[in-house]
Amino acid sequence: MNRESSVNELIAESEELLAVIDGIYRNAEKTEDIVGVAKPKVKSCLEHLRSSLEYIAQDLSEFTGSSKTPRNVYFPYGKDKSIFTKSLNQNLPDLENKFRDKIESIQPYTCGDRWLIHLCKVTNDHKHDQLQEQTRINSPESMTMLGGGAAAVDGTGKIYMGSATINGIKMPEDYVLTADKAVSDLQQGHSVSVERKYEWVKFVIKGTDIDVLDLLKRSHSNIREFSRAIYE
Repeated sequence: MNRESSVNELIAESEELLAVIDGIYRNAEKTEDIVGVAKPKVKSCLEHLRSSLEYIAQDLSEFTGSSKTPRNVYFPYGKDKSIFTKSLNQNLPDLENKFRDKIESIQPYTCGDRWLIHLCKVTNDHKHDQLQEQTRINSPESMTMLGGGAAAVDGTGKIYMGSATINGIKMPEDYVLTADKAVSDLQQGHSVSVERKYEWVKFVIKGTDIDVLDLLKRSHSNIREFSRAIYE
């Protein structure tokens, strides 16, 4: 099997993209203006991870050398055992049991996690349909600070600060520091800094409950371990 180095390069490159995407999440926790992760970066990371599985499938096919091998070989997967078995027999006929068991170990009905199904579906959507839109979801917990912490409220708090003086600047008479308003709205009518820090932020693929970073992290971790198991 001669594609191990290519698989490792893809996994390493996806890890670098993950670090960038994770940084966007961390910045979004303190910046409400960030409405999503750059979609081309998400697409690239998805495709690197999916391609690593396809390279492994090609290696296994050549290693097996079955006369029943189809012209186009794809990595087998399925939401249940029946669908997986059909996909496996179509793509990797006569595969040794030790490799079959390793592939089956990452199927959702075996491992209890649908990351592989989601990875394949979301990658196909990005590649063959269009770049998928994301929806930002903020944690209920947050801390909103005025004047670098001169005043602060948590996610449910509210402080009436009309005519108060913060860092030498008089606030508007009807000013209320609250988590119910966007930071851009709280910044109106004065020059005192307003900051907000969320406990977490998610960017979910629109129309699903799939968080971009969570899917990519779980896929990367599982594929890295799966690759090691195949090539050991």
